[in-house]
Amino acid sequence: LPFAACLAIIGLGQTLVVQQGGIDLSVAGAVSLTVVIVTWGPDRNDDRLLPAVGAAFCAAIITGLINGFLVTKTKLNSIVATLGVNALLYGVMMGLSGGSPRRTTDRLSHFANDKTFGLPHSIYFGVILTIIVTVLLKRTVFGRRFEAVGANQRVAHATGLKIIRYQIGAYVAAQILYCAAGVILGGVISQPTAYQGDDYVLPSVAIVVLGGTSLLGGR
Repeated sequence: LPFAACLAIIGLGQTLVVQQGGIDLSVAGAVSLTVVIVTWGPDRNDDRLLPAVGAAFCAAIITGLINGFLVTKTKLNSIVATLGVNALLYGVMMGLSGGSPRRTTDRLSHFANDKTFGLPHSIYFGVILTIIVTVLLKRTVFGRRFEAVGANQRVAHATGLKIIRYQIGAYVAAQILYCAAGVILGGVISQPTAYQGDDYVLPSVAIVVLGGTSLLGGR
């Protein structure tokens, strides 16, 4: 169940990108880099955990901006752009850790694995993030505009929507969700590998398809 929760969170991020007519293949590098940052940075010192988590989310936002810029401004194909960024993320990860992340901290382990009503906290985070993303997409003006941009960019532009803003926002939000999943994975597994995200690329796309989201964008 904890691994299913992480996969669900990653699938949410991929869904946002696919709704804009793209695809994000930087999932593996994003998750792996997060795991390395939250385990290598603190080096089993709980006092260093929060700064490491903050650094991981900052890296996620920067990565999302880079992906969004490459796809919207330079007009690169999303597969090509995100594959390149994925390689960059792996390079940063190797530079930080040499490919050898350290054991997780006790605080992060308790954060992910402690149970409430018999279920690990990681499951609740998966459910909460799913609810948040669903409400934002289905019950807000922003969400309706987001889906409209993905369904038909020309019509959205004609109505005055800032389509690039929504497209870049999709990549940034996706990276934030990947980062959240990486933080949880860093706590669930006592000593994760440096390539912890490799197993989530194709499943994240499968989740989008099985969830009913059109690969052409929109709802």
